[in-house]
Amino acid sequence: MPALSLHDIQKTFPKNIQALRGVCLEVRDGELLVLAGPSGCGKTTTLRVIAGLETPDSGEVHIADRRVDGLPPRDRDVAMIFQNQVLFPHMSVLRNLLFPSRPRQTAGEDLTDKAQSFARELEIGHLLDRKPEELSGGERQRVALARLLTRGAGCNLLDEPLAHLDPLLRWQALSLIKSWQRRFQATMVYVTHDQREALTIADRIGVMRDGQLHQVDSPQKIFGSPRNRFVMEFLSPTQTAFIPGRLEQAAGSWIFHDASKLSWPLPPEWKTALERYGKSEIVLGLRPSAVRYSLSEKPPTSTDQEKQSTAIPARVVGHEFTGEQMYMQWEAISDSRRWTTFANGETPSIGSTGFLHIDLDEAIPFAPGPLGMNLLSVHAR
Repeated sequence: MPALSLHDIQKTFPKNIQALRGVCLEVRDGELLVLAGPSGCGKTTTLRVIAGLETPDSGEVHIADRRVDGLPPRDRDVAMIFQNQVLFPHMSVLRNLLFPSRPRQTAGEDLTDKAQSFARELEIGHLLDRKPEELSGGERQRVALARLLTRGAGCNLLDEPLAHLDPLLRWQALSLIKSWQRRFQATMVYVTHDQREALTIADRIGVMRDGQLHQVDSPQKIFGSPRNRFVMEFLSPTQTAFIPGRLEQAAGSWIFHDASKLSWPLPPEWKTALERYGKSEIVLGLRPSAVRYSLSEKPPTSTDQEKQSTAIPARVVGHEFTGEQMYMQWEAISDSRRWTTFANGETPSIGSTGFLHIDLDEAIPFAPGPLGMNLLSVHAR
């Protein structure tokens, strides 16, 4: 039995704003599930429905073996961190950490030691005697996180819990949350719009858009086999190219022709999926790892030469250094289309010209449209 399940949750706010459209979700016991998606997609509303802070128009919420959508928040064994943290202003930090846990304290349990330990790990151990008004926004966020960890409810809900933290502390706190969750096999639903955060911490990720869940899978599966174009674009670390074109069959192979008259033979592994798709219009999704460059028409490696021979003349129009990786922005000379690549050892200056080579083994074919389905996952069988 799942620790948490939602069945066909519908929620509409005034002015006919449909926040949730038939959300169905199961969270396993001891699982850390991340809800990810752009602002306004329904992530926070989903958490609030689970916590009992919003009443769904229809549908059911089950925690463990109980239906709870008719119960008040205090009877659901749920702990929640809000993006804008809520602390008791008249209490010290230590009392804030201890207060929600007192009714659940077991015999012999030393809550003060537990709270102080989490406070030290979050670098707020020296603030235990202060009041919330004496803390910065980031410090208050860490207090809220330490309070949740101290309490350890049956179902833990975190809404953008690291939004106000500095980058270094953000990743330290992320590591602490994950280690705590694993240590205690805690059931957790974690909301973020940060794709790197989602991929780093999740056991599974649910990607939302316009009040609907589009895919729920492991980070590896959802990144490597996105169900539709939106999921691929949202979870990509940098700009993804989507190239519309048409299919043509020649000598038993499929050829892709784009609007710029460029053509590529498609991988033979796609043959069954494309035949079952049965239409000529598709869109190729290409992350930077699928686009390589060289300063001559010759592909960067002999392997690339074997895969395809089309070279796209392009010029460098920008560099982006992230600290871990250099990205390069290219503009095709023939049609001004923009492409993103990784730097591969040599970094041509802005204005330099070269050639782009597409590795279609790393591409994903989609049906047309922003929610076009991944043809390999839909039609491969």
